[in-house]
Amino acid sequence: MATYYNTKTWQRTLGTDTEIPEENKDRNKLITAYENFREKAKIIASEIARDQPDFTVHDINHIDALWEMTDLIIGNDYNLTPAEAFVLGGAFLIHDLGMGLAAYPDGIDSIKNTELWKDIATSEYKKVYNKTPTEEVLISLPDDINKNTLSLVLRQLHAKHAKILATIKFGNSEENEFYLIEDQILRNTYGEAIGLIAHSHWLSVSELKNYFPNEIMGAATGLPNEWIVDLVKIACILRVADASHLDERRAPANLRIVRNPNESSENYWIFQGKMLQPIIQYDRIVYTSKPFKQSESEAWWIGYDTLKMLDRELKQVDALLADKNKHRFLVRSVAYIDEPTNLSTVLRSEGWEPVDTQIRVGDVVKLVAKLGGEQLYGNNVYVPIRELIQNAMDAIRARRMIEDESEDWGNVNIEYGEDSNGYWIKVTDNGVGMSKNVLTGPFLDFGTSFWGTELMHDELPGLECRGFESIGRYGIGFFSTFMIGNYAQVRTRRYEESRDSTLILEFNKGLTKRPILRKAERNEQLREGGTSIKIYLKNERIYNEIIYGNAWRGGIKIERKIPKLCPSSDVTIYIKNSSNNTKVITANDWIHIDERKFFERLAGMSISEFESKEILMIKKIIKNFRIIKNESGEVVGRLCIYPTIDYDSFEMEGTVTIGGFESSQLRHTIGILKGTPCMASRMQGKPIVESKKINEWATEQAQLINKSIKDNKFLIEASAAIRRIGGHTGPNPVARNKNGYLTYDNIISLSKNLAEVILVIDATVEREIEEKGNFELNDNVIYVEMSAPGISNNWPENNWDWFHSQTLCGLVIEALAEGWNVDIEKILNISEFSDDDIQFSRNIGHRNGITIGNDFCDIIYKPRSK
Repeated sequence: MATYYNTKTWQRTLGTDTEIPEENKDRNKLITAYENFREKAKIIASEIARDQPDFTVHDINHIDALWEMTDLIIGNDYNLTPAEAFVLGGAFLIHDLGMGLAAYPDGIDSIKNTELWKDIATSEYKKVYNKTPTEEVLISLPDDINKNTLSLVLRQLHAKHAKILATIKFGNSEENEFYLIEDQILRNTYGEAIGLIAHSHWLSVSELKNYFPNEIMGAATGLPNEWIVDLVKIACILRVADASHLDERRAPANLRIVRNPNESSENYWIFQGKMLQPIIQYDRIVYTSKPFKQSESEAWWIGYDTLKMLDRELKQVDALLADKNKHRFLVRSVAYIDEPTNLSTVLRSEGWEPVDTQIRVGDVVKLVAKLGGEQLYGNNVYVPIRELIQNAMDAIRARRMIEDESEDWGNVNIEYGEDSNGYWIKVTDNGVGMSKNVLTGPFLDFGTSFWGTELMHDELPGLECRGFESIGRYGIGFFSTFMIGNYAQVRTRRYEESRDSTLILEFNKGLTKRPILRKAERNEQLREGGTSIKIYLKNERIYNEIIYGNAWRGGIKIERKIPKLCPSSDVTIYIKNSSNNTKVITANDWIHIDERKFFERLAGMSISEFESKEILMIKKIIKNFRIIKNESGEVVGRLCIYPTIDYDSFEMEGTVTIGGFESSQLRHTIGILKGTPCMASRMQGKPIVESKKINEWATEQAQLINKSIKDNKFLIEASAAIRRIGGHTGPNPVARNKNGYLTYDNIISLSKNLAEVILVIDATVEREIEEKGNFELNDNVIYVEMSAPGISNNWPENNWDWFHSQTLCGLVIEALAEGWNVDIEKILNISEFSDDDIQFSRNIGHRNGITIGNDFCDIIYKPRSK
């Protein structure tokens, strides 16, 4: 006989004969229906292990044990009607069935067609390959990713799927079709309620309060009228009975050996495998265990966290029942859970003491203020503005994808001004907006991002699989606003909801007090979906620095600063004050605006504001801007070579942009390359352009700059940058000798008459001339830049196939190899190269009959012919 028959809850409701024959008949009807229901559910539950081998037991033994846990928790005198017992038992049977594929009549194809599958599959693929899969790849994922995806999807989907399990038809033909509840009257009456209750075990207790359309439902046709069903009460029993079933029956030792769960699941098996059946002391549930060895300490802590969670559930359920004036359960908390050392008296440890040494944050406010502010970003008042705009852009990009809008849809509006409360700045977007769960969850959880999470998959289904990539990844950005402000107000509204759903979160005392959440008044409601964040600044100095460029109102004004801050924005940005509303960026306009406007955006000032001699150089250089596309045709840059040298030229550098925002410098260039972040603050980025494409661009730049600039000193610096990036220097000088500047082709010609070439660092020759005057170089001496110029942090990568493959020195040796018609390897094998450990000296020239030597030479020998 199944164990549930012997439980007091069963016996009080469905297992006791009465003196009223009609009532016994009604009970028997429910008993028969339940037993039939159970046999079908038992088969489906037995298949869960096939799809979730790493999970502890979810079969019929777990389901039946929930009747026992109900006995313990609700007590002996708890009033349940037979109909409530039937509904409760039905919810027991189906609450976890969706963890296995067998619970889906249409099979795996019905799951693979969901946006949830595509989102999670995309997420799992990105973890392995660090890129978004195409639709073709999603159809034929590697087996390990398919397996992980199925497990995660079933886990996330199982509670929602439980809503329909008691009412849907199984089977694919008339001969083998069946319902879990065969009795049509009972199915039509209680099937939906059973599904709702089963689903509710995955919700929070606060969500349970208003979850059911009707808390009380009447009896089914033919059953006694007093057999009502209290849905809230039954839902509470299910959630605490399920949460409290933690003993070793859920993780038998032999089964653990057979299943061999993965590393992340192993400790859950160990924990539950140690647990004995709980007992009751007054109104508390007590868990005892076999001893946990030192090597099993992590499993002990999982047990501690699990019992803390159960304690919280019991207390919240008790509060809910009390608030609704319903019969409260006997058990209302977990014993010995107040601290680890206390719990260890019943959850025994052997050879170690469970003192909670977990890393904690003692002063959360102080940490947030530091890591969300100057300690991470530095003392830059524009960082918070950048973060707000960035978050707004993420929200807009998300809405674009969800609603299939164009690539230039959506606006960010930046407003500023002064009122009776002080100086303020506000950033508003028409993106996806935030639900209450997001606003009070990830938004307030410092260091936790909403993007890419299970909550995002639930609230914005299909977004991840469409290729969405957020700029913000670390959940820190909003808190940076308290670098510059004391008061913040967040207004938000989900894009598909009505105006009156607008929520307001107010930080009236910065981070020192809890924020206030409230519904917006009519005059505060957002006209369309999105978010608006208003920051009251700490003082006038910060306001002046943001709006005018510095405290004295004389720097780069905000109308120019914002375009410079996010020069490759794919979102349109407006700036508004009391008198003007100016569009400062049109989405993606950086690709096609004329070269002058593009330059002025990057510079943050008009060309006319430069000095006259600089203007001449600028007009020559900006003609060399060229679009760079990747292999798939996407624009990933707009850039020209511009070596920064210390004479007669303006100082300006290109930038790597991340999500449209400037980050790392691109030295020796002007313009933009798109990139990905290298650190949390996104102050450093790595370009995403493919090597082949940047090499082609650099080679073209060599030709362009040679036509526009005639200064050899400038051109040789350009050659160094072009060589470093992987291009060919073309007609530009790359080195010098006694006769002046040498191109690659000049060196090839020169090599014909030389069997030995001495390479000298150019700076040493220049210093000799500067300090002592001109001298005559020997015919075989070439002086050249030996090092590779830095372009950007860790880019291009130093994948050198030989030592000087990215230097002009190396290019000279390549030219000699071509002129001598020999392999470079042969030259390298016989030549002598100075380094930190060994130096080679040679005479390199003479002045007034006096020989001039150099102690750090590379001696390049021409290989002898065989």
